Amino acid sequence: MNEFKAVKKLFKTTISEILNTQGTNEALNESAFPAYANKNPLIDSLFWYRVEYSFNYLLKNSSTVFDFGCGSGVLSYALAQKNIDVTAFDITLAPINIVKDKISFPKNISFMEGGLTELQAIEENKFDSIAALDVFEHIIDLEPYIEVFKKILKPGGFIIASGPTENWLYKMGRKIAGKDYSGDYHETNIIDVRTSLEKIAEVKKLKIIYPLLPLFEIFIVKF
Repeated sequence: MNEFKAVKKLFKTTISEILNTQGTNEALNESAFPAYANKNPLIDSLFWYRVEYSFNYLLKNSSTVFDFGCGSGVLSYALAQKNIDVTAFDITLAPINIVKDKISFPKNISFMEGGLTELQAIEENKFDSIAALDVFEHIIDLEPYIEVFKKILKPGGFIIASGPTENWLYKMGRKIAGKDYSGDYHETNIIDVRTSLEKIAEVKKLKIIYPLLPLFEIFIVKF
């Protein structure tokens, strides 16, 4: 078993236990807990693949990572296990704090909670990269966040982003998956996000999941 598969097994088991014992709520749904614990092979592959792909890319290209929208903390945990310094940030740390009650996180992760004001207080040129997995589609006005990201990235730094296409196939999948996958908290989709970013930055597609039936995109952004 490779190292990421071990992390996946640990978090999937833990998240399943959390959902089985206390159920879900809006914060856990928005952090995709039901998807990470899902037993359906397609849903499992879809959600975990993008985390593993991003983990491998960051591992090769970063020593300091800002995990924007850290959710359950799985990416932060996996990177910190490889001696990468991580700052895990979210609007609320309630989901990750539930996980932290069951999993001991590495010491080289720092945790931040808040919004744009807290982001603006971060020092300049601090991070090699920013991970934004399935988070940009939650934000109505992305421009002020992008200005912060440009400031806190080191010269040559990048954002790795992923998100759902919200095409007809994806929406049909939501209905089949059940009420915990409504996506009501999504303000846009990753294609519109990428298109807007292409106007102000260099954007490079890394992966489309799946190419013939695109459900997710992963790309990097450089300023």
